[in-house]
Amino acid sequence: MKANLSLKTPFDRLEIIHAYFMSSQESLCVVESCTGGLLSFWLTALPGASKYFKGGLISYQREVKKRQLGISMQEMKIKGMVTKSFANLMTHSIKSKWLSDWAISTSGVAGPSLGDLGENVGKVAFCVSSPQVQKSALKQFYDIHRQNFQYKASLFALDFLISELS
Repeated sequence: MKANLSLKTPFDRLEIIHAYFMSSQESLCVVESCTGGLLSFWLTALPGASKYFKGGLISYQREVKKRQLGISMQEMKIKGMVTKSFANLMTHSIKSKWLSDWAISTSGVAGPSLGDLGENVGKVAFCVSSPQVQKSALKQFYDIHRQNFQYKASLFALDFLISELS
């Protein structure tokens, strides 16, 4: 997926997302790990977002993924937490628990240390699930500190969502 260069800021992206969900009457929720709530923060920035945004879960620790998403520790070890299949699992879980039409997930390693299973710093798994399809992506961000990593990963998640809006 290529970034749309005409969308300069998060708010350019949010205008598109907001217009879609306001007109479609569909709902959206997110489950975030490495983006630490930035995605949810942005998605609630425009007035009226409560009409479609059900909420966001920040599942930063494994225990939260286990208790809130129902993902077993064994699944986390087998799938790895920075994989497309794990992002799919996160999205499916939050979407079904919160009865949402759409869901987005992010799971990655912000650094500076490697992930629990040796995943590279800057690696992120994303998933967008709509009523019709579920798509996932892996992205590697290089040479950026945590805050810039979270910013870029959240932008990518918005772009990924926009690419799936019909």
